[in-house]
Formats: sequence, structure tokens, C-alpha cells
Amino acid sequence: VGLVRDATTLFARGVAAGDFSALREAAAPEFKAQVTVADLDAQFKPFVDAGIDLRPLEQVPPNLSAEPSVDDAGVLRLVGYYAVDGAKVDFDYRFVYRFTGWRLFSLQVEVAPE
Repeated sequence: VGLVRDATTLFARGVAAGDFSALREAAAPEFKAQVTVADLDAQFKPFVDAGIDLRPLEQVPPNLSAEPSVDDAGVLRLVGYYAVDGAKVDFDYRFVYRFTGWRLFSLQVEVAPE
């Protein structure tokens, strides 16, 4: 749950600021090697343009829709959702263990009316 909250907080603050540099900086080296801040800005531009404020998710517990799993490559996958104010925010986060802890390896986030 802590990993989900941390990743969601970085994502929500990135959307609010229109700047995903903090999210990228906190990610795994593999993520940083493949994805630039400009890539993240382009990928999540629809969230920014729509003015979606995900910062309230920082105060809401996430719901896991599947058991956490680690694949043969050591990638931890956490899949679930947040249900808030008539909307559902789905997430699919993947983490790898680097240095002294789990670091974000990939993320997918979708917002839909509930």
C-alpha cells in the first residue's frame, strides 16, 4: 500500500503541476533510461489538459484488485483502483528492487466515471 500511495502521490502532484520530473526522478534507472520528462508530459497531457485533480487520492486508501505478484524478472506488480466522488481511478504499477528499496518501473493510470 505504501508503494501505491507514493507512486500515486508523485503522479497526482505531477498532473497538478503539469510537470512529471519528480515522478521520473524517483523511478528506477531502467525507467529513466527509457522515458524522458517530455515523454511523461506527452503521455499524461490529457490529465493535465482536463484539469483532473488527483491530489485527494493522497488521503484515500487504494484497493488492490489482484494479489501483489513478482514475476521471474523480479518485477513487482500492483494493480487496483481508487473510488472517489463518483469516479474510479485504475492503476497498474510495476516496481523493481534497486539500491535500498522498490523503485517505480512502469505505470498506467486511467480515470473513468463510476
